[in-house]
This record gives sequence, structure tokens and C-alpha cells, in this order.
Amino acid sequence: MGQDNELDKARKAINEIDARMAGLFEERMQQCREVAEYKKKSGLCIFDDTRERAKMENAGQLIQDPEKREFYVLFQKHLMDLSKDYQRRLFQQMRIAYCGTPDAIGHTAAQKAFPEAEAIAYAGFAETYAACVNGDVDVAILPVENSSDGDVGAVLDLAYHGDLYINSILDMNVGRIQKRFAVFSRSMNNLKTSGHHDTCFILVFAIRNEAGALAKALNIIGAHGYNLSYIHSRPSYEPDWSHYFLVELEGDVNGENGRELLAQMKTVCDHLRLVGSYRHQEL
Repeated sequence: MGQDNELDKARKAINEIDARMAGLFEERMQQCREVAEYKKKSGLCIFDDTRERAKMENAGQLIQDPEKREFYVLFQKHLMDLSKDYQRRLFQQMRIAYCGTPDAIGHTAAQKAFPEAEAIAYAGFAETYAACVNGDVDVAILPVENSSDGDVGAVLDLAYHGDLYINSILDMNVGRIQKRFAVFSRSMNNLKTSGHHDTCFILVFAIRNEAGALAKALNIIGAHGYNLSYIHSRPSYEPDWSHYFLVELEGDVNGENGRELLAQMKTVCDHLRLVGSYRHQEL
């Protein structure tokens, strides 16, 4: 009888714990919904390898009993899988614009990045971009570079002259050629990304037409400790035949150092725009 009482007592305690966990589960999934809505608005993929690896590395540190630690790590892994499944269901209403036909590489990139969403084809880069600007789709995926032909100048021009933000850069290998796609959306991704070595951001700027202006801008970038991984110049189509520059910098722009960088860049640039911050993703 005593053993039965002990078993009933343990089971009762488990039921009470499960009831509390059910409430916490609902709260957690509601936050997952908020995350999904943010990702849809900002054009971010559901899967975030950096976030998941960091969470799994830290999960075991929350458990003091070594005997139970590995089981909690597994519990967290299953919980993250459920969260992604829930977000995928919410993403089913998402609409993605891409340039080309259903057999084009742009369609493949859209499907790989957002397999749950509806991919919609447009004839040209400008039309694809405009579909997102006008709200016809949630995000637009456009090529920005490939290893055989170089930069896609028309898309860079849209990034400079337009109003959309780049919140993801997608790298995809097609045979021996590596292609890079930008995911454009109407909302800036302001997630804190400090501490991730693969964090990048893009600036576009036009410098004043005077000697040493570009050097001043680059010196400001270097003084703030950002590594310049990519720079490209394009004609701005202004009457003075000036050029604008698009640069990709490694590091976090959302902290104090990033704010100081932008403030100082404005003192030497006629036009400056933060186009987006992101982490590269392999498709």
C-alpha cells in the first residue's frame, strides 16, 4: 500500500507539473507566432542555423544534474522542431516574388529559402522589386552576384535608388558557379546580431565630388573596426556623372559602434543608406 501511495503521489506531482508546462508551452508558441510574423515581414527564413547551434550549446548549462542534462538537450531539440513546424504553417500564406520562369534558378532559390510560401514569377528585375514595394508580395528574391558574370548591376541600382531592405543573402551553388541572391522586404531587420562572426550589413553611399572623399569614407569604416568584404561602384545617373558605392561590411551595425559609424559617414557622404543587416545562408 505504501508503495502505491508513493506512486500515486509521484504521478500527481507529474500531472501538476505538466499542467504548468502546458501553460508555458502556450506562452512559448505565442512567442513563436510573433517570431514568425517578424520573419515574414522582414523576409527571414524559418531556419536559423546560428541561433539553433547557440541554443543547443547553452541548453545543457541550464541543468545542474549531469544525469538529466542530455535529456533536457534532447527535449529542447524536439521543442525547436515543433516551433519550426508551427512557423511553417504560419508561413503558408506568404507570397514570394522572383524573376524568371518556373524553371529558372530564381524560382529554385525562392523554393529553397521559403518552401512553405507561394512563389510568383515576374518578367524583370524592376517588376519583381516593385511587386514587393506595392505590397503585392511579402518579399522579393533577386540575384546580386554570381561567380562567372560578376555583379548584377540592375539589382544593385534598385538597392541604391529604392526603398526596400535586404535582410538575407542566400548563397547557392549551381554546378561550379556560385550565385548570391538578396531577399528584399519592406521592413528593416533590427534583430540584435552582436557576437555572430558571420553577421554582415550593406551600405550604399554617394561621396562628395572632391579629392580624397572616398578615402575618408573608407578610413571611417576602418577606424570603427569593420572589415570591408565587398565594394562595388555604379554610375548614379546624375548630371555630374558621379558614382555611388555599395559596400558589404562584416560585423554588427545595430549597436553603439554601428550608430557612430553611420553618424560619421554622413559627414563625408552626400547620400547614405543602410540597406540591411543579415547573416549569410547556404541554400
